[in-house]
Amino acid sequence: MGKTHEWSQTERDKALGLRADPNNSLQDIINIINIPKSTVRDINQRGTGISKPRPGCPKKLSTRDVRQIIRYIRTNKSTRRITLTCLKKLFLFHIHENTIRNALQKAGYHHRIA
Repeated sequence: MGKTHEWSQTERDKALGLRADPNNSLQDIINIINIPKSTVRDINQRGTGISKPRPGCPKKLSTRDVRQIIRYIRTNKSTRRITLTCLKKLFLFHIHENTIRNALQKAGYHHRIA
């Protein structure tokens, strides 16, 4: 059975704060914030309300790659109009054009008709 709910940072911090007070029992904390006992125990054991890092696929484009693309695009008017396929060939990337598009959009660059 998998995880069904992720508790917010504030809820976890609240549990830590309540746990720090020696007058609050574990059952009191559970009744106040309505988080399962095992979760409160885990949060207390870690000592922080920050979530554990999640595994995932590494990014295809580093922040340095994105900066290089943006620097190239901003050089003049002709480089501003270059296609994603040309960018891919120019920088020797072995990724899909949509990956470049998504990275540029995340950086605030969108395809617009002048």
